[in-house]
Amino acid sequence: MKEINTDEFEAEVIRSKSDVLVAFTAPWCGFCKNTEKMLSATEQELADVKFCKLDIEQNSEIAKKYSVRGVPTTLFFKEGTMKNRRTGALTKAEVFALAERKPLQTAEM
Repeated sequence: MKEINTDEFEAEVIRSKSDVLVAFTAPWCGFCKNTEKMLSATEQELADVKFCKLDIEQNSEIAKKYSVRGVPTTLFFKEGTMKNRRTGALTKAEVFALAERKPLQTAEM
């Protein structure tokens, strides 16, 4: 999962040719660490989706723009437009649903 900042957000998310999941996190957040682990574990199964994380303390203007009020918050972008959002820790099934994908039959939920 690539860590991005405000300066990279436009290129990495808005202008991306791929669908993008962005996890808005904070270094002090325990649930964020669990969400990052789940996203990393799911990343290989969703090879057509780009996974990014963004530290809200270092990039507060982007967090404000997307009304991120709690962490972790994960946003799904398709063709540069936010389509889905979820605040809180995620299960693998929720990652697939957020990314508008069906889980693989062999995927553990």
